Amino acid sequence: MKRIAAAVVISALLIGYGAWVASGHSVRGVTGDAVVVHAGGKGERLDHALQLMAAGAAPTLVIMRGSAPTWPQANALCGQVDPFEVLCPPPDPDTTIGEALALRTLAFERNWGVVVAVTSDYHLRRATYLDAKCSSSNIVGSAAASELSAPIYASRVVKEMAAMLQALIVSC
Repeated sequence: MKRIAAAVVISALLIGYGAWVASGHSVRGVTGDAVVVHAGGKGERLDHALQLMAAGAAPTLVIMRGSAPTWPQANALCGQVDPFEVLCPPPDPDTTIGEALALRTLAFERNWGVVVAVTSDYHLRRATYLDAKCSSSNIVGSAAASELSAPIYASRVVKEMAAMLQALIVSC
């Protein structure tokens, strides 16, 4: 009986967290000092960020881990200054927390007031939480559609739920 009760509680937590993640808080049409694209995904994050840049969302694009050898599309943009500046800092550590710390440094050095954080829909809640926790900038989230199958999306949500617990206790 205790196992069934535990399974019900865990299932309810997963469903509740999944619904919270799916409801997201992505904002359209916002402008800021920078658009920051979190590494990962299958290119949808960078594509979404480039659409925002083409719409004039910010003068600077920050591609986290943009110099990674496995991300040639980003590598081609790193160091660009026209039509917008592209920065590609290597986060340390090479995690979402490291990305938030790298953003904190850039935002402080450049006095950014508003930053648009781009990441996959399933990752938006945790990434923007960490960005806001570590930076004094106003963080606005913009989700890139992940277009994953239901089982893979569910596995990502489970991973994000566990990672969010870590994010809640991490200090910047």
